Amino acid sequence: MSRQLDPNNQTAMSQIIDFFLVPFLRLVLAVYDIVPFSNFWKYKFVPTGLIKLIVHRTILEKRNLYKAPVKPIPEDRKAPTGPPNGRPADGFGTDWENPTTAMEGAAIGRNMPALPKHLRDPHGKPEVQMLAQRLLAREEFKPAAAQLNVLAASWLQAMVHDWIGHFDDQNKERVVLDKGEENGCPMRKFTFKKTLERDDGHYDSERTNWWDASFVYGNNATQLDAARTYVGGKMITNDEIPHALPTNEDGSNIPGDNKNSWVGVALLQEVFLREHNWVATKIVESDPGLDANTDDQKIFDAARVVVSALVAKIHTTDWTVELIKTRLLDIGMNTNWVGILDAVFGIPIPLLAKMGKSKASNQGTPFCLTEEFAAVYRLHSLSPPGLILGDDHDKKTFVDLSDLVGDKGRATMRKTKTRPKELMKSCLSYPCGGLYSSNYPDVFRNILPTADSGVDLPETERIDLAALDLYRDRERGILKFNEFRRQLYLKPYKSFMQLTNKNKEDARKLELMYGPGQAGVEKCDLLIGSMYEAKVQPSFALSETSFIVFLLMASRRLEADPFLNEFYTEEYYTKFGLDHVKKNKGFLDLLERHYPDLAKDFKDEKGKPKQSAFKPTLGPEAWTTAIEGGVVDPKIVNIWAKTKEENKKFFDDLEEESTTFYKNLKSNKASSG
Repeated sequence: MSRQLDPNNQTAMSQIIDFFLVPFLRLVLAVYDIVPFSNFWKYKFVPTGLIKLIVHRTILEKRNLYKAPVKPIPEDRKAPTGPPNGRPADGFGTDWENPTTAMEGAAIGRNMPALPKHLRDPHGKPEVQMLAQRLLAREEFKPAAAQLNVLAASWLQAMVHDWIGHFDDQNKERVVLDKGEENGCPMRKFTFKKTLERDDGHYDSERTNWWDASFVYGNNATQLDAARTYVGGKMITNDEIPHALPTNEDGSNIPGDNKNSWVGVALLQEVFLREHNWVATKIVESDPGLDANTDDQKIFDAARVVVSALVAKIHTTDWTVELIKTRLLDIGMNTNWVGILDAVFGIPIPLLAKMGKSKASNQGTPFCLTEEFAAVYRLHSLSPPGLILGDDHDKKTFVDLSDLVGDKGRATMRKTKTRPKELMKSCLSYPCGGLYSSNYPDVFRNILPTADSGVDLPETERIDLAALDLYRDRERGILKFNEFRRQLYLKPYKSFMQLTNKNKEDARKLELMYGPGQAGVEKCDLLIGSMYEAKVQPSFALSETSFIVFLLMASRRLEADPFLNEFYTEEYYTKFGLDHVKKNKGFLDLLERHYPDLAKDFKDEKGKPKQSAFKPTLGPEAWTTAIEGGVVDPKIVNIWAKTKEENKKFFDDLEEESTTFYKNLKSNKASSG
């Protein structure tokens, strides 16, 4: 790919400043890499950690924001002459000076150069099906300790539905992966469509990139129109089954982005559907000048920007703080929203609050999300083997993950009128999966994707998602793990022992698969490296490599959005709406409004919050008890045990073969000498 991806042209003065500034900042990062107890100064000690985050993000903003091609203005649209009245259904005109950027169908950007086309080899060694089975497949369920619950995993999946997706190429020959049998995969063979590629080598996003709650509202006017009542600015709800989404005649959900969805995402969609209607009602009640019938569009626009802001705030100051549970990141994420004084000292000074105090800044590059951002969010290991319903051990019901996705998932959610609430309680109570080695859900290794509507595709479309994840990164030119780190100004690893922080068994498997030493590390795929990379702190759920992409793009999503900057006003939000966003502390506030009985589990005896709603009320031992006690289907546990046994034999045989090879190689070398 050509260097047309370089960041925007800068003024001569800014180029001169950057010429001296960036090398200095890189030198600062280099010092952090060589000082003793480096991770302590980077991620644990708050003063030096904040300096490091600021320095690193500044470099990334100057060197890793690459232009995406400009999407032409659609023929049925006109170039906007001013700001929009509300969030556009498909994102068009959100940034009215760059109207097509980040809209539905616009190009996805990059944070680093893509691997050149002639060097991409999605079918290359090690084969993706081998890697999926031997390095990713779940060998036991490893929960995310007591840090994140299943709702936290669902939240991340909902956000991906909000942010980014790729189109399939309907015209090219299908890809065939047929090495499953020899590699012990659940699927011997499967086929799928290639990613639809533009002539310039980029890919377009089927979802709006803006943080516009499109997972609730949909990505275009057609999806949105079907979900609105057009009275009082409200959305359609399900009156027959509380907490279930309203459906079409074919059983598919009406509102939101439902492609390849599951129950966890649907529960969140329904919560925000309720929140939208609650906000719309309050807006009308607080403004006597508004009429529910004649001012429907104005009320809807205000309610949507409020809900979108709530999503962004909850993600920033609640969900992320639980994902990366350190004082440093607590300060860092809250600074993004409320400003440094409030984040550090808890002193709310409205004049110093960050949101709404300046014009949106795209750092000289029109906003879009990136291929690298999508790649590091391949976090399917967060998914549990299923959901456990009920409190009494003898009466607990296990619902397999396979019954929580697609058509089966919607049927499960509507089984009884109380089922959605039971599912939500389970999502709140139990830890989700951890982002570790050998923890990829087996259900996703033989899964049926859905159409855009969420309806299951024909059985012939089944895929091994773990293998497909690896294939997509290779197909789209994502750099290998170590080079990916270099491009982010991270220190590359010299060995797998260093990468895994001396986890001998994990290092052994990686070395046998990719080869020894740094030469082997250089071949390691991004997804594999991210799952096997030792966490820089025990409370970091993400790998450091993934986190640095997040460091860049998390702030950018906020700073580039005019609805979180110059439009963060009463004119757009209404007085009630703006106050509501400012007062909302986290997802628990929504839980109190829409699931008050379940919210009690997160409060102390005095009724005050004792923890985030993204932290499980049960510890990992609850999973151990459920697995050992037979609540979790023993067939699933047996699959894990069989996978572990077969993988051990595979690596033992591979080690024996490799040992013999190197022994003979050394012997032959000595003889020839």
